[in-house]
Amino acid sequence: MDEKVPTNLEEALLRIAELEKEVEKKKEQNKKKNERRKEYYKKHREEQIQKIREYQEKTNYFQNISPEKKKEYARTAYLNKKEKERKKKEAEEEKEKKEKEEDI
Repeated sequence: MDEKVPTNLEEALLRIAELEKEVEKKKEQNKKKNERRKEYYKKHREEQIQKIREYQEKTNYFQNISPEKKKEYARTAYLNKKEKERKKKEAEEEKEKKEKEEDI
């Protein structure tokens, strides 16, 4: 960024005003983009749904899995979360222990 740094308050305020205008301009542009995307999706909804179905078939994606598999996945996720929390707690305890040793 090779921008000139304002040296006095008036220059700084002018620069701030310019930047605020740029921000507003970008917000408007993003708003227009989002509106165009929504319109495109509304017009091409069926095509999008068909593409999704084709991809799911191509990749052998199955949304409907058995309840046993869901339970297995949920248990694995739960155990991983607990392990992560345990490691975090141990790290904090060790950090506190080191800090106490340094204070002594």
